[in-house]
Amino acid sequence: MMYSIPATSMPAAKANRVLRNSYMLLAITLLPSIAGAYLGALFPLMAQLGGIMTVVVFLGAMFGIQSMVIKNRHSVAGIGWLLLFTFVMGYFTGPLVGFALGSFSNGAELVAMAIGGTAALFFILAGYATVTKRNLASPSIGKMLMIGMVMLFAISLMNIFIQAPAVMLAVSTLFILIASGFIVFTINNVVRGGQDNYIMVTMTLYIMLLNLFQSLLHLLMMFSGNRE
Repeated sequence: MMYSIPATSMPAAKANRVLRNSYMLLAITLLPSIAGAYLGALFPLMAQLGGIMTVVVFLGAMFGIQSMVIKNRHSVAGIGWLLLFTFVMGYFTGPLVGFALGSFSNGAELVAMAIGGTAALFFILAGYATVTKRNLASPSIGKMLMIGMVMLFAISLMNIFIQAPAVMLAVSTLFILIASGFIVFTINNVVRGGQDNYIMVTMTLYIMLLNLFQSLLHLLMMFSGNRE
């Protein structure tokens, strides 16, 4: 059930400023992400450490740097930690991009389609979350989305070792739905005054966009990939 709340909980000008700063910072995060992805494709950590240790390093880096972003979210240092976070996440995404480019004759097309699909989804979802009169940022919705994301994340980590195509298909599809919901929730939360820290907004949007991109690329490789 959706609940309506007054739109005056945060002045419109302030909400617009938070969103504008978030979108600007989100665009900047693409630079370290691309650099990290390039290095990750050239020097994948899994090739050196193996699957289990790579997962351990990934989890430690992700949660460790995230905690520093949260701790410094009210200072300029938070931006620095966020850019480091996006570089590291880009690095761990690099092997997936490298696999697509190296294993499929239409790999570059698949990556481009995943990027384009992610951008298109984001613009549609952001526009809807900004203009809708419905409250899509209630605590119950946020809790439901968080539980779904944690469960999918755990399943996706296990599937690294299982390598079950059916599980990958289901997880990728559900990640797209959950990540889309989080984007709407986050932006609508800003519009309604529930979040006024643009660093936190940017980090959440970045994580969801990365999930969208990875999930779309997985699905495109499964259904449209031409093996070399």
